[in-house]
Amino acid sequence: MKKVLSIILALLMLSLPLCMSASAMSTTLLVDNAELLSSTENTEISKQLAEISEKYSCDVVIFTTEEGEADGDGDYAEELYGELSYEDSDNACILLVDMGSRKWEYYGRGLAHKAVNEDGFNYLADKFEPLLSEGEYYDAFSAFIDGCDELFEMAENGKPYTEPFSFCISFFVALAIGIVLAFIVTAVMKGQLKSVRSKADARDYVVDGSFKLTENRNIFLYRNVSRVVKPQSNSSSNGRSFSSGGGASKGGGSF
Repeated sequence: MKKVLSIILALLMLSLPLCMSASAMSTTLLVDNAELLSSTENTEISKQLAEISEKYSCDVVIFTTEEGEADGDGDYAEELYGELSYEDSDNACILLVDMGSRKWEYYGRGLAHKAVNEDGFNYLADKFEPLLSEGEYYDAFSAFIDGCDELFEMAENGKPYTEPFSFCISFFVALAIGIVLAFIVTAVMKGQLKSVRSKADARDYVVDGSFKLTENRNIFLYRNVSRVVKPQSNSSSNGRSFSSGGGASKGGGSF
């Protein structure tokens, strides 16, 4: 009996490292297959990911690869999201950086979907995408984490990020300036036409004997046309895309 118990105990001891390894894999938040980070940078980014994931109970994952499978629409990130193991698969997000295709993709669910709406997606991309283009990968990943932190906090407070009204203000200022300039120009032109007086009848503008009607026909000029608006793809001018459906956000871009 003691011999059997000893064998069972030995087997348990041997399987413990495997269980610990599997558990570690399920909570790995940084997978740098493309080796973009040094050992020190890898440790620091992993620490930042762990902190933000614990803070919001939402796994934030960064995954780099050289496979060239990403096309920037978010589908590859969504597929990868489904293959990885999370503590809560309905409350996590992943940033995929594919060095083979020079594309990045984002996919998120739960809080990561609520926080990274269309406006939030553009805000987040503006923070880290230029750094990716410059090859500053550590700074880019830190900026991504910081951006997620800002967006998640706003979403938790019930106020997801929305684009500021600076564009609208600039538009109305430009419109007002245009109206003022147009008024000045027309006023000057009007002042130069004081010698001209409007006529009460259109016949007053016709020179006697200059108009002769030689033919009279009825010509069809108008028709009723029904048009259906063509759906527009939700893409910004720099190639980014964003989609939302089924409680998930996804999109991506180039760098």
